Amino acid sequence: MECSVGTVKTTLCRARKRVAGYLENTCQLIKKSNPCHCSQWVRYGLQQGWIKKEQLLNPRPEIMIQAEGEIVKLQTLRNIYQSFYRKTADESLAQRIKTGIKNNEWAILS
Repeated sequence: MECSVGTVKTTLCRARKRVAGYLENTCQLIKKSNPCHCSQWVRYGLQQGWIKKEQLLNPRPEIMIQAEGEIVKLQTLRNIYQSFYRKTADESLAQRIKTGIKNNEWAILS
């Protein structure tokens, strides 16, 4: 994480745009006129061993439920920093997150 907050924001923005562009041309959930290939990808993933049948029966494993709770905690932390440190919120929050990661404060990141 030895990069500036601006670099992280730019990288995330670019990644979101790439994913959105890819999904717009391939996913039926995004654009109804696209053909759906989800079943083919699931079958291929099963053949490759990337996913297991148990995962298909329980698509929301415990880690996802835990991750949602951790995300809420991180969003709350961000809101607190933005209200207390109006001018330096990004730098203060970035430093706080680095400290939290070093101290293993969030289970999802450990």
